[in-house]
Amino acid sequence: MTMASNPLLYAIARQTRIFLINEMKMEEVSENLEIVSPKKLESHHYIVMIGVGGTADFQFIMSFEKNLMDSLTKKFIYGDIDDKDREEVREDIACEVANTVIGMAIPYFPSKGEGITITPPNIMTYEQIMEKNSDSLIYVVDLKTSAGNILTGIILFEERARMKEGVDNA
Repeated sequence: MTMASNPLLYAIARQTRIFLINEMKMEEVSENLEIVSPKKLESHHYIVMIGVGGTADFQFIMSFEKNLMDSLTKKFIYGDIDDKDREEVREDIACEVANTVIGMAIPYFPSKGEGITITPPNIMTYEQIMEKNSDSLIYVVDLKTSAGNILTGIILFEERARMKEGVDNA
């Protein structure tokens, strides 16, 4: 794993922290926005993926530990949830948080949000390991909170990035 710099992920991680503090009223959110570039991305239990296209081209990943999802669910929902609905509600909240954060971050991208498109969020609910291949780059920030960790990450595909920049492979 190497230390890295990525303005897209920095904007996302920063807005994630702001969202957790300002909107979710979480008091203990790490100030550390250290970006690393691992060979493997080891996610937490709830994994939301959003495709970002247009002037930016990457896969956005937000992954939540179970304890953090329990805390966020309590903050989103007033009253009780039937046990049969609990998992579906957690998944919906995970998607809503990821969608909100990416929306908050887009104006801070290098393009200032010009020409950005996003797909609806997709969710997986199990821990997963994603390995990079020779044509991809993975950048992650794992934010620590008193309720659990939230991982924000992006996967860039070098070939598509070069094509967008007009770089000739020849």
